[in-house]
Amino acid sequence: MRLLYALSLALLYSITVIADHTQPSVEDIFNQVHSEEIEFIDCLFTDLLGNLRDIIIPSNQLEDAFINGLKFDGSSIPGCSLIQESDMHLKLDPGTFRILPWLENQKSAYIICDVCRDAQTLYEADPRSLLKLMEQTYADMGYTMYFGPEIEFFIVAKNDSSRVTPCDKHKYMDADLFGDIQGFKKSLMRALSAQGIHIEKWHHEVASGQHEISIRYSTPVAVADQIIMAKHTIKTYCDWYNLHATFMAKPMFGQNGSAMHVHFSIADQKGNNLFYDASDSANLSPLAKQFIAGVLEHIKELCAFCNPTINSYKRLVPGYEAPVYLCWAKKNRSALVRIPQINSNQSSAARAELRSPDATSNPYLVFLAIMASGWEGMITNKTIPAPIEHNLYKLTLSDIYSRGITILPTSLEQAITLLKESVFAQAIFNSRLVEEFVKAKTKEIISFNQTVTDWEVEHYL
Repeated sequence: MRLLYALSLALLYSITVIADHTQPSVEDIFNQVHSEEIEFIDCLFTDLLGNLRDIIIPSNQLEDAFINGLKFDGSSIPGCSLIQESDMHLKLDPGTFRILPWLENQKSAYIICDVCRDAQTLYEADPRSLLKLMEQTYADMGYTMYFGPEIEFFIVAKNDSSRVTPCDKHKYMDADLFGDIQGFKKSLMRALSAQGIHIEKWHHEVASGQHEISIRYSTPVAVADQIIMAKHTIKTYCDWYNLHATFMAKPMFGQNGSAMHVHFSIADQKGNNLFYDASDSANLSPLAKQFIAGVLEHIKELCAFCNPTINSYKRLVPGYEAPVYLCWAKKNRSALVRIPQINSNQSSAARAELRSPDATSNPYLVFLAIMASGWEGMITNKTIPAPIEHNLYKLTLSDIYSRGITILPTSLEQAITLLKESVFAQAIFNSRLVEEFVKAKTKEIISFNQTVTDWEVEHYL
């Protein structure tokens, strides 16, 4: 079954670019650009690591860009590093066209692009294109996947030193109805909403200067696009207010880290939530349990995608609400996969929550990892282990191991080793993507290992 699954995905990766007939017409976009007097278009794409890249074109070049795409040299960009294959092609996705109305003096808009080899062929290591194909795999089976992320980040003061100074001293959900930061937050929320980024709520998190936004659930590519643009917008607005936003997992020693909790569920073609079962104590269907079992089985070997930085593993330690133990639970926030509580009339809200990812990750890769793992769990009818409802942080290591619970990797180096050795990852993400990702992260590890840190100077000088 696994070989058949891998083969089906390999066939998908070889297909050419297919037009999406549900997208708005290009003519409508041209009319909007003309009526709004848009001067420039930012043609955006993400590299393999999730960093936003940009090619700016004047609006009079938009028609040609839609027809012929845009060419760029990919050899200096993580994910397409081979110099002999450096000529790459961007295909504009018309459904992502957004106007930035607050830039009154330089009216512009943006469009998100897919990275291709040429006008007909997808690039096999482009996470956004692969996520589109995975969505189509689900759709062909009558499924629609939904994701809803909670993104945590710190807002800190700008200064010339390496010291991180939080922008406030508030704690979890503190109210600040008339403070300066309150007006900033609401202005920022309006900016996000203007781009079609659906923020359900914003609240203060546990640590000083730490905040969280929840993006309304939607389909995988749509939500991943919103995460990328939300992070970019938050950073931009903070810069305008002489502040700095950081999504790094652990910016301050002794304080809680920042996560990107990912809620997920599956619906059928009629919109019925296939994760819901009223007769189950956790309100989870057999399909949901198979899906979660797949995630639990493969999350270690795909952890490098969900937690991709050296700093990520300074968050994934016991004692700071970060999940490190591979188990699931109902409501228990110390478990890796949590089942949020729902009201009896909320069958559509039944879902699971993966709590390990952080927002330094590439969301297209995170969603791919979850969908691929869950899919394998469903097609092989995996059996989920019993839930763990104890506070895992109060159990001894012997208690943990006696229950058959393992832990996530404890370093990026360990996570990369597991990824390199994973047959599953090579089949799902293809060897080119894994090779490029490992190459970029190995370079990062070597650089860090050769760096003399402030801690070393303080302790050993």
